[in-house]
Amino acid sequence: MQASDNSSNAQAPVIIQPMPDKNKLVVVDTNCLVRMYFSALRPMLGATFSGYILMTLQELADELKNLASNDKHAWLSDQGIQAEVDGAVIKLTRQQEATIKDETPKVRRYGNAELQRYKDKNNVARPLTLSLADARALTAAIELGAALATDEWPLRLVAGYIQADDNGGYVELLSSVELLHLLEKAGAITKDERVKVYAHWRKSSEALLGDSDARYKALFGEAAPTAQD
Repeated sequence: MQASDNSSNAQAPVIIQPMPDKNKLVVVDTNCLVRMYFSALRPMLGATFSGYILMTLQELADELKNLASNDKHAWLSDQGIQAEVDGAVIKLTRQQEATIKDETPKVRRYGNAELQRYKDKNNVARPLTLSLADARALTAAIELGAALATDEWPLRLVAGYIQADDNGGYVELLSSVELLHLLEKAGAITKDERVKVYAHWRKSSEALLGDSDARYKALFGEAAPTAQD
């Protein structure tokens, strides 16, 4: 992993990724997991859509289960969802686990330093830090050569500073909107279902990326649904 000064990623343009040559692993973070389960599609995790395999990490699966204990996300206690999430945890080799464990604190320290620099440069008052789970998700994506699905813009910003391979590449980032596009492109959900899911996100005040409506229009060729749709 190598650092790169790429602070402009905070306002990066929408990029539609090409179809990969082979199925690519995607580490899906907790918030994206929750949003995907607004769809009635089952199973979702562990399945391949448009060349991407959606999986997660054990601690992220545990976070989703913990969310089921509050009223807003009580529906996540559905046994089908719980079993699916358990079955889609990435099975790491002993060497992968050791590498990720060793590199995660380094990624977190470096990420927090870059976020502090961003705060100072842009006069951001609120705290900006990388959680341990976020740092581990990014580290795992780097180690596994995987994409990372997240709507957490501080995490996405940090990902743009760290080279993920020897060729100067970076972790491919997907958002909830791009995951929705993968599902529809694969024929797993219909246009009507996609519109319903996005409108439900808005009605539920889901904290999507700030440019999610622009991403939606770029991917689907139409204006994003509102909470009233």
